[in-house]
Amino acid sequence: MQRPRMMVLIEGDQAKGAETEIIDYLTSKEFDIVDPAMVATLQQRDSALVAKAIAGDPVAAAKIGADNGAEYILVGKIAAAMQNNDLLAGSGMFSAQGQISARVINCSTSRIVASKNNRSAMAHISKEAALQGAVLKTAQKLMDTQLFEKIVSSFQDQVNNGQTIEVTIQALDGYQQQKQVSSMIADGDAVQSVSKRSFSGGALALTVMYRGTVDGFCESVDGKKVGDKKLAVTDVIGNRIVVVLK
Repeated sequence: MQRPRMMVLIEGDQAKGAETEIIDYLTSKEFDIVDPAMVATLQQRDSALVAKAIAGDPVAAAKIGADNGAEYILVGKIAAAMQNNDLLAGSGMFSAQGQISARVINCSTSRIVASKNNRSAMAHISKEAALQGAVLKTAQKLMDTQLFEKIVSSFQDQVNNGQTIEVTIQALDGYQQQKQVSSMIADGDAVQSVSKRSFSGGALALTVMYRGTVDGFCESVDGKKVGDKKLAVTDVIGNRIVVVLK
């Protein structure tokens, strides 16, 4: 089954460790992952938008994912704290508990695909190691088979039944040419419908319902001839595509 391109955005106590654990799991399942360095830059640059996403706003989360080329985004918040454990009294061991809440969101529809909470405890002779271990164990338990299957089945359903792709075609020479390009796209394999949003300044904006992946749509359009010129896909961000007639 096909996998969506994923972005992972975790904030909270020792979030980096939890984020790495989740990314390692997704990578082992053959997911393509948005570069964590881009995520770190985003957290500093767009802190207000990130805060909205972490607080539970699916539209904000979807925007973050789409702007960074993700099809799905996993957003979560993790907390870790020391806890009293009578069983460890006098043993020299420390006990910590980690708790995470996470949601997976479709970046093209802002729909919540899956939601899950989890907590785990860890004991160690070092307070820092106990906290870190609790975080890692919590992240590991979050990414189980059930959550993985929800992500994959949701994406596969979108591929099979169609998804919305926002397409902008630039450098068009007049009304007749934009009609020609619109018809060409509508006649493509796996294209279910095409709606024109606007045409201004040589730029045609279309909403395309496509049964397949964004990459599949791009491959079907890139290189198509229009008179003595060709369509060239120049930008792909989430479900938003820019095509130039050259």
